Amino acid sequence: MKIAVLGGGPVGVELTLQLVSAKRHTPHQIDVYEAGSGAGGGILQNWPNVNLFSPWSMNVSSLGLSETNDGLTEEAIASIRSNFDKFPTGKEYVEQYIAPLAQVCIKKGGASKDGENKVRFHYNTTVIGVGKSGGVGKKKMGSEVRSGAKFFIKKRKNDEPNAGALVAPLSPGARRGKGGSERYVTGYDVVIDCSGNSSRNSYFGRGGFAAIGEIELADRFIPSSLASPVPREGRKGWQKDDKFTRNIPSDFSVYKNKTVAVIGSGYSAATTVKGLITTAKRLIWITRKGNGPGGNKDEEKPLYDLIENDALPNRSALSTMANSIAKEKADKVPRGQDIDGFCLVTYLSHKEIESVTCSSDDAAIGIHFFDPDYEAAAHDDLPSSSLNDDDYIVVDCLISNVGLRPDLELTKELQVQTCYASEGPMKLAATLKAGDSSGDCLAQVAPGIEALKTTEPNFFVLGIKSYGRNSSFLLRIGIEQAESVAKLINEL
Repeated sequence: MKIAVLGGGPVGVELTLQLVSAKRHTPHQIDVYEAGSGAGGGILQNWPNVNLFSPWSMNVSSLGLSETNDGLTEEAIASIRSNFDKFPTGKEYVEQYIAPLAQVCIKKGGASKDGENKVRFHYNTTVIGVGKSGGVGKKKMGSEVRSGAKFFIKKRKNDEPNAGALVAPLSPGARRGKGGSERYVTGYDVVIDCSGNSSRNSYFGRGGFAAIGEIELADRFIPSSLASPVPREGRKGWQKDDKFTRNIPSDFSVYKNKTVAVIGSGYSAATTVKGLITTAKRLIWITRKGNGPGGNKDEEKPLYDLIENDALPNRSALSTMANSIAKEKADKVPRGQDIDGFCLVTYLSHKEIESVTCSSDDAAIGIHFFDPDYEAAAHDDLPSSSLNDDDYIVVDCLISNVGLRPDLELTKELQVQTCYASEGPMKLAATLKAGDSSGDCLAQVAPGIEALKTTEPNFFVLGIKSYGRNSSFLLRIGIEQAESVAKLINEL
């Protein structure tokens, strides 16, 4: 069976391991496509220095820790087991487990008669589309012709020029046109999308739309969607493209003595706020929501829900810190142990951003807030912000941590029903909505295989992308999803 796995992150690698570990008369041929330069590229790109909320024990599989060879040694497995209650950084998780496990997959997959590996990891490769062969794109859902048609993918090599020259030998089933770096690969029986959500950020403007000037700001300071995140680890001095980023910074020192605005109210934003307190001169934290009314009218509901006896101490500590800042609204926050001085922190709640501007010399970014009272005056031909002191701020740089969403363009030519709210596959979205409502992601259980089936036969969405815009995903759940789908495929 020929299988395409989109994404070489934790779920994609665990899935591949489950597939190659099955005792089959005819082993699978598996192509794993990863946009980064190695397994776990998305983690290394977006949060290499951030500690996972969950410990080692929740982010590895029993099968993964039973596979010892040149990829994952007995010493490495023993080290992970001895630190089961510790919380690795993204970089540690990838380097000590995910990357070695990818090598295990390649070796377990073996080779075909012509010497080609049965399991191939295609790095620096972005899949930009998945379709059905044989001109069945418009055939109705569930038809025999459509169900029996093979899948094809359209891919792009990120490290090749987009020129017409033939720059590399074609792999079996591939077709190259004049695009150069873009190719089609055909003949897949099954496609599993584990590509995650990191390629598409949410906007920070009103109602989830891009603020006026936001797209231009991104084009100015983030060269392309394939560019490495900024700031980068080890970068020296002030860099132009540190002015605006959508990631948790990997090096907070570049913000030393700067005025920085952070947008967002999730755990990523809180992590960024925590890091900036140690370096920034002034921090302005902006959220659409804020401390709301509690059970009693004289009480305030905190910005972050605190879970009693939280099993994830890092989550509890981060939430407590963030709630303290939000409650004070404005304060001089100590930089921390062995770091002199204070960071002046201002928390602005219930703010909607209407537009952003940048000075001609790139020295400053202006943020304009929506003023509902001014809009009510019906000045249809003018910006709704009156630009007084409460409606406009100027900062040195801006960090947007307002969340991610799935890239649905990838599968727009397939017939995959998605949820109108979460943008995840419909069956799974319905299952999640009907599940636990405690607010604690640890209380959820992995859905059964029926919930993981989509309306496109033999096409699956796993990992964080399967949750869409739902933020309660855990890696533990993704590993269990991979085990369920691999078992189904191995029985086909």
